[in-house]
Amino acid sequence: MLQRVLWHYEHCTDYVCLLLTKRFAIQKSYDQQGWSETVAMLIKRHLAFNQHHEIAWLLWTAFVCDLQLDEDLISQVSKMQNSHLRALIIAAYQKGKLNKKPPIQLGTGLSTSDSNWLHNLVGKSLGYSKAKFSGDFADEFEHLADKNVDLINFDKHMISVARSNKAAISSSKYGYDAQEDASEDDEYIIPF
Repeated sequence: MLQRVLWHYEHCTDYVCLLLTKRFAIQKSYDQQGWSETVAMLIKRHLAFNQHHEIAWLLWTAFVCDLQLDEDLISQVSKMQNSHLRALIIAAYQKGKLNKKPPIQLGTGLSTSDSNWLHNLVGKSLGYSKAKFSGDFADEFEHLADKNVDLINFDKHMISVARSNKAAISSSKYGYDAQEDASEDDEYIIPF
């Protein structure tokens, strides 16, 4: 049913992804092959419409739930002009979630002030690139990269949501519900 919801109601992508990742985190069974196929088909569909938000959620879910995505699909997403998607892919590769290096070339001067700044910083911080930063914030970015700042932490959300008292979908995060619903122990976690 959740796979059908993903297909027919794309505005629910984030909620469905959060439900699946909760199930995975608490080690409940799920149809890994079916989910891998569904996520791959949906990424292809969203690629055609240039829908970055949905692709980001689906990629993140694939990476944290060990779903299989073929190299060609990762290559297609890598070619999109979206730094968030490229940063996710770089982090997944550097953290062993992808077997083949994605075709993302960062170049010899990593810009700190154009639309590529995010995946440039993730790439340098994780060792994907050895190039120097350029631009107005080069010194600041070099400092962050030298400290190995981890901007994409696939495990943090999964560790948190694995707790038995943690809901799959927060009542206070992701911008959907009123802030007064937040519990005091609800830590703010952005999954990607």
